[in-house]
Amino acid sequence: MKYKRLIAYILDMLIIYIISSLIFMIVFRNDYQKYTEATEDYINSITNITKETKDRNKMVDNVNEISYNYIKLGTTQTIFVITTEIIYFIFIQFFLNGQTLGKKLLKIKIVSLEGEKLEAGLFVLREIVLLVIPIRVIDLIALLTTGMNTYLKINNLTSNLNSIISILIIGTILFRQDERGIHDLISKTKVIRVEKERK
Repeated sequence: MKYKRLIAYILDMLIIYIISSLIFMIVFRNDYQKYTEATEDYINSITNITKETKDRNKMVDNVNEISYNYIKLGTTQTIFVITTEIIYFIFIQFFLNGQTLGKKLLKIKIVSLEGEKLEAGLFVLREIVLLVIPIRVIDLIALLTTGMNTYLKINNLTSNLNSIISILIIGTILFRQDERGIHDLISKTKVIRVEKERK
């Protein structure tokens, strides 16, 4: 079942990406246009700097500045994606009785350890850990309130923490006999097959 969970999560993230991109393109048309142009400029600038700059320190400074400006330009999109993930993984999953669209397709669902329907608070706790919301919010606040050098240090830290937590979640799912991830352990939940529940 661990592979079903992984496939369901990938499907869910793909659904979120499509939904958030379409809505972002329509609602934030000007920001989307600027972000698309900035993406092309970002790729070209990074490529040119790494080819043309001989001085490594100057190259790193230039890459950092371009990266910071690019990330800052994507602030609206970042806020929008985090909001979409919260709505999708907490509210939709709650109203679909422990299932996202990906979980529905793969016939699995989240329940409490006792096999009961989850309360809203447990969904919130579980998904905050799974989506590393606090770390992403800290990164976003740092982006909006600090300068480039401070932000890049904080971003390095939050990116590393995000990676460590993601590895721990995947590792616990893959290597624990009960296939429960850290987010399941903290929120006292488990993922079950829907077919088994109906028997």
